[in-house]
Amino acid sequence: MPRKKKKKQHDLQGRYLYAVTRAEDVEGAYGDIGIDDSEVYTLEFSKLAAVVSEVPNEEMRPRRRKLKAHHGVQSELMEETDILPMSFGVIANTDDGVLELLERYEDELLDQLDRVAGRVEFGLAVKWTVDDVFEYFIEHSDELRQRRDELYADGREPTRREKIELGKTFEEIREDVRADKAAQVEDVLEEWCHEISRDDCREDEEVMNLACLVDEEDTEDFEDAIVEAAEPFGDEYTFRYNGPIAPYTFVDLELDLQ
Repeated sequence: MPRKKKKKQHDLQGRYLYAVTRAEDVEGAYGDIGIDDSEVYTLEFSKLAAVVSEVPNEEMRPRRRKLKAHHGVQSELMEETDILPMSFGVIANTDDGVLELLERYEDELLDQLDRVAGRVEFGLAVKWTVDDVFEYFIEHSDELRQRRDELYADGREPTRREKIELGKTFEEIREDVRADKAAQVEDVLEEWCHEISRDDCREDEEVMNLACLVDEEDTEDFEDAIVEAAEPFGDEYTFRYNGPIAPYTFVDLELDLQ
């Protein structure tokens, strides 16, 4: 039967969801460390526990203070157990709504907990540090430079269509380089990763955005591997990583909150 470790109901309050974990690994209450200093407590169903606090049942904006509390609760939980971290702003209507979610998705949640057990996430971002990425590729790509020179030969002005085609050529070459560089880095990091996920590059200067699922006990070796992976790259590249953090990227759930 569902069990509430803390019984406290206010009809106008929602239940803010920080994480889901195994019931056997968590405490009943964590004090006033939640969003807006709300009291954080657990709701249990079978082998699962949801870590929640009461907040106004309305859309929540990602203010800095609220984000800090959201991640702070998750960090405290990670000190004692594996968690499935919820994205910022997930709110259920009632305690019963949270318990129904645990019951409905019990198998999927347990499977996901097995997937991330004893593991954390690192993010790695690599960027070009050059002033102009297009000009950098003009200098380093014979194909792109030849195409550019043909279009501007003898002082002619290319048509709009020709400029668009040149831009497409640049983008194709850049994507090939991004893929090659990401594969080069992944070859070094994969020894210490259970999974590596590539995220899309959204800015011209981005080379790669990687999320890596790493055993907690291997974090120092993984950080050393990042240094090793960066060594063959020139000064025109910068490597930045963050972590360890909760494994957001590797939690694959679509939850229908009630």
